[in-house]
Amino acid sequence: MKSSLIKTGITMSILLMPLTLFAHHNWLAQFDPDKPVIVSGTVIQLQMVNPHARLLVDEVLENGEIFHWNFEMAAASMLMRQGIRRDTLKPGDTVEIHAALARNVGNIANVEFVVQFDAEGNEVFRFGSARQ
Repeated sequence: MKSSLIKTGITMSILLMPLTLFAHHNWLAQFDPDKPVIVSGTVIQLQMVNPHARLLVDEVLENGEIFHWNFEMAAASMLMRQGIRRDTLKPGDTVEIHAALARNVGNIANVEFVVQFDAEGNEVFRFGSARQ
C-alpha cells in the first residue's frame, strides 16, 4: 500500500511538472553566426558561473578608446572538463577571441575559441573550436 502510494505520488509529480523546466534557450535566437567577430584584448575577469561562464575583455580601439566586451562561454562544468579553471585566464592576460555577435547588443558575443598569448606575443593556450 505504502509503495503504491509513493509510486502514484512520483508519477503525478512528473506529469504535473511544467514542460518549461526541460527547455533551453535557442542559441540562434540570441547570437548571429553570420556576424563573426575577432577581438584582441586584455582579460578583465573570467566568471565561472552557471548557466554560462562569462569572459570580460577590454579591447583598445584604433582611436585609443576602450571597448568593454562580455563574452558568453559554455557552462562552467563543461569548461572544467576541458581543463579550463578559474585561474586559466587571469586579469591582464592578452587574448584573441573568435565569437558570434549577439543579435541585439553590440558588446556581447558567444565564444567559438580563445587564444591566449604571453608577454612576447607567443601563443600559450588555445581552447574551443574554429568555425568550419
